[in-house]
Amino acid sequence: DLIGQAQTGTGKTTAFGIPLIERVELGEKTIQGIVLAPTRELAIQVAEELNRIGQVKGVQTLPIYGGQDINRQIKALKKRPHIISATPGRLMDHMKRRTIRLDHIRTAVLDEADEMLNMGFIEDIQTILGSISSPHQTLLFSATMSKQVQSLAQKFMNTPELVKVKAKGLTSYVHRIGRTGRAGTKGLAVTFITTRERRHLKVIEDVTKTNMSRQSPPTSSEVMAGNQEAIVHRVMTTIDKRELGEYKPMAEKLLEEVDSVTLLSATLKLLTKESNTTPVQLTEVAPLRKGKAKTDRKRSRGRKEAAGRKKTYRR
Repeated sequence: DLIGQAQTGTGKTTAFGIPLIERVELGEKTIQGIVLAPTRELAIQVAEELNRIGQVKGVQTLPIYGGQDINRQIKALKKRPHIISATPGRLMDHMKRRTIRLDHIRTAVLDEADEMLNMGFIEDIQTILGSISSPHQTLLFSATMSKQVQSLAQKFMNTPELVKVKAKGLTSYVHRIGRTGRAGTKGLAVTFITTRERRHLKVIEDVTKTNMSRQSPPTSSEVMAGNQEAIVHRVMTTIDKRELGEYKPMAEKLLEEVDSVTLLSATLKLLTKESNTTPVQLTEVAPLRKGKAKTDRKRSRGRKEAAGRKKTYRR
């Protein structure tokens, strides 16, 4: 068994996905692996990634989550998927209907365990893990090691190994939107969201009818490489134009003092915007608060009606 303490975006899905898929026996037409996730968005995301990894071997993963027609899921379960990526509540519904059985589970994964416990899934998780009767490996991934997480591990895991992954920098979901919204201004607009804000992102995608691609934040070396490539392109474009007459005497004089490689390196360094000087503008966006304005109007109207009733009573 394994406890992985790691932030979102550190490659957890691949870390548990590859061994999970490797342990599947294609000859057995049973559910051999389950992944529990706190939200339907993550359950779908995990299923998509596992299907991508497992397509060569022929391993199929089915997402199971609330909000989707359960009869549709029952129909899909009849095709005998090897792995289930599920939210705890909907998985419990299937267990009660006996449309999902956990008798042949080889690997059980708790993804973002701390989030699931914070959302109140502790009893569901205990019931699910307690229902697995077959010998299996349990993998628990969590960004934090709260007392609840530790208690869960002690109850359902056998002498687990602990692996900690320290994030090198900002860990977040990054979604590339395209170009900036200012007219006539070229650039890249990037949205950083936390795990709990995925639902807000879904609303934005529905409104804009646009799918945002998940990406990792660029590293400093990647930013630097991009800037250097842009400068080299500008230099080569200038050479092609051949409008260098007035600068050649200056270049020849400098070449008498330093070699050409050093001179060109210094020139590129001066022209390149290094990572700490690359212009970046951060704009704070308040979380979406669906229905608040409507609720406030109802409250305001209710207070006015109540005040009117008081005045009528006094008369």
